[in-house]
Amino acid sequence: MTRAAALLGAIAVFAGTALASDGGSGTYTATGSTYDFVFFNSGTAAWQYFYVVAPPGARFLGGGTISEASPRCAVGEPDGRPGQIECGPLPPSLAPSQVHFGFAATLGAPAPCGSPFQLYVSYLWQRCSKQACSAIRGATKLRLRLTARDRARAVRLVATAGLDGTTAVSRSGKISVR
Repeated sequence: MTRAAALLGAIAVFAGTALASDGGSGTYTATGSTYDFVFFNSGTAAWQYFYVVAPPGARFLGGGTISEASPRCAVGEPDGRPGQIECGPLPPSLAPSQVHFGFAATLGAPAPCGSPFQLYVSYLWQRCSKQACSAIRGATKLRLRLTARDRARAVRLVATAGLDGTTAVSRSGKISVR
């Protein structure tokens, strides 16, 4: 069974083809309980982490990237649910902008044909003044290196996720920089 699926940059992966605004696209092929994904990062930044959410009722047994530089992939992360698997931190060479990479996973039982999988990957740091916050160019990783420009301001992390065509954005509290 082969199904096209897409999501990258915080848009849900569905059976069929879809594109994300700053993320990419992907496909998966299923053989029994084994799912082989090929993701394409068409965004502007390398991915640091990603996680995949199985269809409702399904659970992951394990998985990993198809690369010599395979990062740690853990079932149940990041929210402690068996239907999730998170991989990262990713080496810079694995998922930079404009690169395809593979991910293979095993489910406890095959999911129904055409079932949706979801993938979340979007992070953005903002620099804040008293009036407003604006994106810090290139700051799309979970860690931020502060510079002199940040002194006497605040920073915050913005995480974006999507499900069924709906996008949710979560902003951390502002962190003062001295």
